[in-house]
Amino acid sequence: MALNPADRAFSDGDLRRMFGGEMPRRESLAFYLDANLMAEALAADIRDFGFPAITAANRDLALEVSDYAVLSDARTLGCVLVTRDRGFELIHIRLGRLSGVSHAGIMIFAGRLDVEEVSDRLLWLAEKSVDYPISYQNQLLKFGFK
Repeated sequence: MALNPADRAFSDGDLRRMFGGEMPRRESLAFYLDANLMAEALAADIRDFGFPAITAANRDLALEVSDYAVLSDARTLGCVLVTRDRGFELIHIRLGRLSGVSHAGIMIFAGRLDVEEVSDRLLWLAEKSVDYPISYQNQLLKFGFK
């Protein structure tokens, strides 16, 4: 696990500007799917069940080299970021050490990924959040790690 080289230059002030202030609230759990997933197929599955799913490609960030920029975009939309990139764990730790910043949540999947399996997990979380409002703000969830 390593920090993306493009993210090493960000100062604490840069991060406070990117991750400070109010974050939009959504009525239901919404997902922002990173480019390293089967994002389009996964997004289609999630949308078919009525939950919001946005991809980095939808936002013209599929080739973005800064993980901070991707997470900040997800935050701007009030979406939990779903990724395979373990570098987001380091980003979560760094942001957790700064006052006055937040993200909408990060879910990291490891191992062999099957679209149906990941979709089922995300839909289970989304459906659960309808009955029991859950905030994943500033939370890091890891799936498939041993």
